[in-house]
Amino acid sequence: MKEVIKVVLLDELKSKLTAYEEPLKDLRDSL
Repeated sequence: MKEVIKVVLLDELKSKLTAYEEPLKDLRDSL
């Protein structure tokens, strides 16, 4: 059960990171 929770949390973290990365890339390109 713990393993499943870990995987779900990791997936959430990854999706959050990609969500933040996209605007950051745009910012970097515009600089």
